[in-house]
Amino acid sequence: MIWMVEHRATTRRLGPPRFVPLDSIEFCRGFRGVYAHPAHIAAMATEQRHMRGLVGSDLYSDTLFLDFDNNPDAAARFASHLTEMGVGYQQFDSGNRSVHFHVPIVTMIGPAINFAQRDWVKRHAPGADVTFYHPAGLYRITGTFHVKNPGHCKHLTDQMAGAKLEIPAWTGAMPKPVSSIEADMEDREGLLAALLKKEVGEGERTPHLYKIVRTARSLGFTYGEVIEDCHYWNAHNAHPSHDPTYVEKKVTEIWGRE
Repeated sequence: MIWMVEHRATTRRLGPPRFVPLDSIEFCRGFRGVYAHPAHIAAMATEQRHMRGLVGSDLYSDTLFLDFDNNPDAAARFASHLTEMGVGYQQFDSGNRSVHFHVPIVTMIGPAINFAQRDWVKRHAPGADVTFYHPAGLYRITGTFHVKNPGHCKHLTDQMAGAKLEIPAWTGAMPKPVSSIEADMEDREGLLAALLKKEVGEGERTPHLYKIVRTARSLGFTYGEVIEDCHYWNAHNAHPSHDPTYVEKKVTEIWGRE
């Protein structure tokens, strides 16, 4: 089996996805897919020009990625937890305010490994971001400079030798096969495109943000991608535009309720 990983220069998906072989991604800079995909699925995504609608296909993972955003205390507790378990890890400064962990794991292959990883992180790493554990999730590659903190890149700060982590298999509901959700995904993609193009005036702007967030999240967009889309809509099609700080605050509130 040939496994391919999505590679992007930024978290904003502009143009069709670009894939590289799994063993080449470490030499890239920018952002990588959290999970690798079979070559034929990568080819399908490239032809479709997007990464949505891949739920139900096999995923591959040999590393658990974690992100503690502006939460160094939680990151320190997690490092201690891994040490107590005898599990090896690498710890990184993201280049801005996050602490990242790369934890070698016993290889996982299957359509629901993202659910298993998200469940494990929720139970063992409180305070970590769990929004990117989905088939189209993106994660910063080591050596990538941070646009919000010029001159600073993601770099290794600590590492510990140890055993590979074994994450229990997912026993909950299985995701629907790709073929059974494609039509629904296409409908929602069309709705999102329409929402981002719609011009909205006073009294309707915040409810419209709610529609954008719900629709984008249902399509597998990350929190960062939703923020960027909402900022774009606010700048171009909200009349008058909200202050960007307000937009980010409202999106965060809506995201937290979903």
